[in-house]
Amino acid sequence: MFQYIVDVAIFLSTLTIFLYIYVLTWRFWILAIQSEYASKIDWIMLEIKLPRIVDKSPKAFEIAANAFLQTGGIGNRYKVFWKGGMPAYHALEIVSLEGEIHFYIRIESKFKSLIVNNIYSQYPTVEITEAVDYMTRFKMTHRTNDDKFAIWGINYNLAASLNLGENGKKEKIEIKASYLPINTYVDYAMDKDPKEIFKHDPLTPVLEWLGSLSTGQYGIYQICISDENNFKSKVHGLASGPKGDGKWPALYEDPIEHEMLKLSDVAKKRLDQIRTNGPKLKKKKGERVYDNYGNPVTRMEETAEKDENGKPKMKKVDVTYGMDIIEGGDKKKEMELTPEEKNEVELINRKLSKPTFLTTVRSAFIVLDDHDEAGPQSVNSTLSMLKQFSRSEFGYSLSGGPATGGQYDYDWQNIMKKKAPWRDEEFFESLVERECFFSHANFDASKDTGWDLGFWNKSLGQKKMWRMIYDSVFHPFTHVHAGNVFVINTEELASLYHFPGEVATTPGLKRIDSVKSNAPNNLPI
Repeated sequence: MFQYIVDVAIFLSTLTIFLYIYVLTWRFWILAIQSEYASKIDWIMLEIKLPRIVDKSPKAFEIAANAFLQTGGIGNRYKVFWKGGMPAYHALEIVSLEGEIHFYIRIESKFKSLIVNNIYSQYPTVEITEAVDYMTRFKMTHRTNDDKFAIWGINYNLAASLNLGENGKKEKIEIKASYLPINTYVDYAMDKDPKEIFKHDPLTPVLEWLGSLSTGQYGIYQICISDENNFKSKVHGLASGPKGDGKWPALYEDPIEHEMLKLSDVAKKRLDQIRTNGPKLKKKKGERVYDNYGNPVTRMEETAEKDENGKPKMKKVDVTYGMDIIEGGDKKKEMELTPEEKNEVELINRKLSKPTFLTTVRSAFIVLDDHDEAGPQSVNSTLSMLKQFSRSEFGYSLSGGPATGGQYDYDWQNIMKKKAPWRDEEFFESLVERECFFSHANFDASKDTGWDLGFWNKSLGQKKMWRMIYDSVFHPFTHVHAGNVFVINTEELASLYHFPGEVATTPGLKRIDSVKSNAPNNLPI
């Protein structure tokens, strides 16, 4: 018997070790092939030069934005798990180079013709040219700063809380999801194509901040997007769904069922909540039970006393509830919805009615050492310049917190002055690489102090590599989520990024007098 127990223990231990090695090998394989795939992507930067007159509403850019809905790279499992293919993504940027505003779009070269043609189809008078990446002028590490500049940056968040209930500790279980739309150009009546004098463009605060910068100052407004249809797997990690149609994990996680959810899944949960009567305590345990006529219900019960025949005497007692009685869960009729609930239902349906993108929005302020007089004002501008997109009635806004070293409120939190420089470099790299959805190593405030100090003489790449190895070895079954990511639809994207008309009068926004084009191909020779 003892030998049998030993044999079973050895078998289970061997199986466990084998599975652990298999999972570890799989994670490192995915990391290696994805790194190789990413290194081979041919990126190009397009600059869009605006004409003096742009007489179209952001609806034009919404139509053009459909060109960014790309599923290339992950067509089948072979491309994902052997070639390391990842969903295509793009970066839309508005940049101030010492007060001069530029519109950029960073894409893979293979999409150039498609995207350029779609933009020209809606804005035939713009000029689109290839440009050098403006970030190449800056070089930065946590130890040295070759260009002698300071950086401040934030990542914006967009989320509403979906309460799923309470667990045994009476703590709320929530999903943070962006199932409501921001205030878009439609809410500002720009879809009506009014005259320029009557337009209220929500993008103008961003342009005003960028145009206010001066010599030695640089401002960056960056939006990274990828088609949400690429991210639809219901399970953790890079594994397909039951039917093999999910190639990449969805964004949101249900903390109860531990499955990955698309925006439409979370939105459906919220719609069901709105249209369903919530649970309500109808009767408490121990309360008396009454019949339909309001009379207390009683029953006969034996007592310890005996009658003359030796049988137990009976007495009448009140009937009470043995447990709490909860009612609810039935569907509400449309007329039972409050105006606020009807408004929320309408907004959710409006969000889901158009194609959606996974999105990261960030802004940054870079200033050379000798030109920091406008620093505090620009920091405050980055924190508040997107407030016009908020829906205050739901407490729903594009809000952000510092992603750079400025996130430490007290000097002693910046241990040995070696934490803030790391945060600055990490954010700087996210700007340069347009990092967004494919994270292999997340920042963890509870662990990162040791990594910050211990790897001070190493590069950021070496630090991240060891962090990935650590997470793989000690947390092999966890799925690393990309941070600061939310979902917007094409209407919201066109509100956050479009080509403004004359309502934007910022001096730094340069416009061209005419557009260059090729000669018609049907001219007689």
